[in-house]
Amino acid sequence: MSNPIVRASATALPKSRRTTLRLLAGAGALVIAPVASIAATAERDPIFAAIGQHKARNAAFLVAICLTDQVVADREGRTVTEDDERVYNLASSKERESLAMIVETVPTTAVGIRAAIEYVAALDDFETLADFTKTFLKSPVLSV
Repeated sequence: MSNPIVRASATALPKSRRTTLRLLAGAGALVIAPVASIAATAERDPIFAAIGQHKARNAAFLVAICLTDQVVADREGRTVTEDDERVYNLASSKERESLAMIVETVPTTAVGIRAAIEYVAALDDFETLADFTKTFLKSPVLSV
């Protein structure tokens, strides 16, 4: 007894290498189109710039934390200096400013709203998440 599923699948496959390559080339276009669309959305939505700025400033803040961590300093055979403390204070201030910018920036696209919610939720800062909830409700995407 023949298996119709196997026969149907085998007959649906391209007969030549050239046909297969054409199909694969077309499939690439299907992937590139949504990526291009998301990139265009990122250019239009100000929330992506705010998230990018916070990522950079948060990275600088994490470095500054290590500078002022006494345990890390002891392991590295150095002392925490006043300059280290100044760098820490400046980095902390800039990180908080950029987080406030995220909270104040209204996403203008559905992709932006999703990215912002995911980013802020991953911070595990419930006060910021609550504040940001009020901001994204102002988005024109959610107006009814």
